[in-house]
Amino acid sequence: MNDVLTAIDLFCGAGGLSLGLGMAGFSVVAAVDNDEIAVRTYRQNLGDHVLQASLTDLPVERLLEAAGLRPGECMLLAGGPPCQGFSVKRRGSRDDPRNDLLLEFFRFVDGIRPHFFLVENVKGLLSKHGRPHLNEFISRADEQGYHCHVGELDAVDFGLPQFRPRAFVVGERKDGGIASASPWQLFPPRSDGL
Repeated sequence: MNDVLTAIDLFCGAGGLSLGLGMAGFSVVAAVDNDEIAVRTYRQNLGDHVLQASLTDLPVERLLEAAGLRPGECMLLAGGPPCQGFSVKRRGSRDDPRNDLLLEFFRFVDGIRPHFFLVENVKGLLSKHGRPHLNEFISRADEQGYHCHVGELDAVDFGLPQFRPRAFVVGERKDGGIASASPWQLFPPRSDGL
C-alpha cells in the first residue's frame, strides 16, 4: 500500500466531498461530474483535476490516466450518486433511471481497484425501495473481493446545526483492508461539536 492517501471523487458536484477529503488528509487526484456549472465551481475552488463527463460514457482508463494512477494504486474511490430515486420524500415513480448510477459507480470500483470505496446517499437507500439496488451493489462488491460496511450517520452528530441522516457504504479490499475494524469505530462522532 503506498503512503499517499490518493482519492478520486465521482459525482463530485461543486466539490463538497473533495473538500472534506482534503481536510481529512487525502489528495484528491481526479474528480468527475456531468454538470457544467458544478464543474466550473469545482475547478475555480479546488483545482483543474476535475473532468466534466457523464460517468455512463467515461472509460475507466481515461479516469485513471487523468488521475495518474494504475489499477490498485488508488487508496479511496468516493462519491454520492444521485439520490432522488431513493429519497423517501420523492414524488412519482420509484423507477428512476438515476438509481442505476449506483451500479455505474461499481464499474469504477471494479476497474480502479481502490483499497477502499465510500458511497454516500440519502437514508432511503436503506429502505425497501433502495435496498434492492444496495443489495445488488454489495453482491457485486463481494464477487470482486470487497467487504462492505453499511451504516447510517447523521450530520448533527458531527457538529452541523441540522439533522441530516445519510446512508454510507464503506468497502475495503479483502486482500489488504482492515476488515476486523468497523469504519464507525474509525470515524466516531466528534464530542467537541466540530
